[in-house]
Amino acid sequence: MKTNKIFLLFLVMLSIGFAYKNLIAMQIDGYGNIALMIIDPSGRKTGYNILEDKTYDGIPGSDVGAAGIGMLNENGTMEADPNSPTITAMVSNKLSGEYKIIVSGFGKTHFGVNVMASHENGSRTNVVAGGFVDSATVVEVSFKYDRASKENTEIKKLVTDNTFIKDIELCYHFEYIKDEGIYNSLKKKAENAIKQHEKGNNNAAVNILNAFINEVNAQKGKKIDEWEAENVLIYDAQELIDKWKE
Repeated sequence: MKTNKIFLLFLVMLSIGFAYKNLIAMQIDGYGNIALMIIDPSGRKTGYNILEDKTYDGIPGSDVGAAGIGMLNENGTMEADPNSPTITAMVSNKLSGEYKIIVSGFGKTHFGVNVMASHENGSRTNVVAGGFVDSATVVEVSFKYDRASKENTEIKKLVTDNTFIKDIELCYHFEYIKDEGIYNSLKKKAENAIKQHEKGNNNAAVNILNAFINEVNAQKGKKIDEWEAENVLIYDAQELIDKWKE
């Protein structure tokens, strides 16, 4: 059976490599209990939005579908590979510009988005963004694509007031924030910063978010897991600081 596993894995990797080599524009893999909807630079949509309960197929030559890759187990039956994507989107048009990847959750879940794209000069992009989402929110990932070259191509998880609060709640739900008092303190700071921003007091809002970042840094590796501290909580706060300073 081990031979079957190795052979099947070889075939899977060979097919992925062939598809990637011949990719017309981009492949978007989603990980987690999620749905994906893609919006191209022209505003056309493909995929499924859970909150709207609506399916779109407006991008010519594109497709969004299930993408689990199985492995043969010791009994000779197929089982899911947890490292394989849940869903894959293929987008064949070559429009340069910003692609919006709308991530919606079927429940509280971690998510990852991996974008592989080809360019006219022969270069290839392979970038990743991730975070948390639940059934009451959507998270938008921005992928800026330049068909000529990978130099001006980037991916970024966009942060809003709502997703900032939701990330704090989900960090506590998944026990990355391990202390209720710290959770309450961080959430209160975030809510106060948002209130000040809504009143037009951006300097006060930024000061509160800087205090939020200081508290996260003080607890990083202690009462808050390091990766989530850096890549979720501090990332979110800094994104809002940069936006509110504009």
